Amino acid sequence: MRLRDADSITADAGPILLDLASRVQSMPLGSGMATAIRGACLSLPLVLDVDVELNPDLPSDSAPADGWSYRYEIGPGAERLGVLRLRVSDTAAFAPVERMLRDTVGLLGLGIAHRRARDWLETEVIERGEQLEERRAALERHMAENARLAEIVRHSPNPTYVMDLDYRLVWMNRPFLDTFGLTWDEAIGRRPSDVLYDDPDGTGLVTAVRAALSAGGSFQGEVENRDRDGNTRVFALRMDRFRSADGRHEGYVAIREDVTERHRADETVNRLIRALDAIEDLVALFDADERLVFANRLFKTLHSGLDDVLVPGTTMAEILEAFAERGIIEEPEFAIPERLAQFRNPTGPMDIRRFGRWFRAKDQKLSDGGTLLLATDVTKAKESELELLEAVDAAEEANAAKSAFLARMS
Repeated sequence: MRLRDADSITADAGPILLDLASRVQSMPLGSGMATAIRGACLSLPLVLDVDVELNPDLPSDSAPADGWSYRYEIGPGAERLGVLRLRVSDTAAFAPVERMLRDTVGLLGLGIAHRRARDWLETEVIERGEQLEERRAALERHMAENARLAEIVRHSPNPTYVMDLDYRLVWMNRPFLDTFGLTWDEAIGRRPSDVLYDDPDGTGLVTAVRAALSAGGSFQGEVENRDRDGNTRVFALRMDRFRSADGRHEGYVAIREDVTERHRADETVNRLIRALDAIEDLVALFDADERLVFANRLFKTLHSGLDDVLVPGTTMAEILEAFAERGIIEEPEFAIPERLAQFRNPTGPMDIRRFGRWFRAKDQKLSDGGTLLLATDVTKAKESELELLEAVDAAEEANAAKSAFLARMS
């Protein structure tokens, strides 16, 4: 190769390096970039061979490897993208180009690093924008849901209210104010325990509610309050934490359902059950599907050992089958069909023998299709009746014998 002067070498190298810097700036990191760098460097004067490795994990070492004249790191510090190695025929003659190449590689690395940073920033901005959009959409959904819930609660007949983290009222619906005879100004900013109870601490309710909310975030139970007329009423109370769209705990929402009438109805039923348990008759109630609803104490006592059968939901047929299996019913192949026919289409009382005693059973059909079974112990009456029948039979036999005797004598 003919040696040329420094100006000539520099003049040839300048455009090549400028073109390289321009083209590589817009190229993606990869084999195409490595090929472009290698091709441009091979076009430089005095260059015999070029090696390009684009790998950020290559060890950092400024000294050229064996057989190579120069080694350049592409990219600064932590932004290093790889290594460029050159072998030249004359290092002294190549010196002017080497300085230009070193500067070009430095600018090239900075440009690529800048582009990567710009791409990362653009990606980050897009991702952040998408996240913000998702949060905005979630917030809008949350607000819309809250608006719907607020509208539902506003029209709910149940007293409902919202408290802050200090358990002070921040919102109440109209049924809450009307039920307890309060105005908005009287209640807002105060704790429910202060406006609904004469002595909240004496009941231990406040402590129990706050302990439940702290432990599990909710409370369920029944409480008693006086209404605006001074009457004591029972409420099923449900209280829960509520959170903002970003998950922050903002306070508590409580709903009260008046269950006073339900309690009264339950007490009425309990009184009726106690009354039925106290009478000396057997009582059982069946629904329209012939399933047991209730059996009184005497019914269960007489059929002891059948606790697993005499439970709500067992049909009359299943009860009779269980009686037969335990030997309570004699000749079940005849007795069960006869008893079921009477149960389904009552024609009047029928006498039934159980446990060595006689019972007069009456099946009464109810308006809802159910059946009320009443059975009275008539053992004494039945035995007296049987004794009377035996006496009548004996008298008739005696009369017949007397008539036969007189006939023979005449």
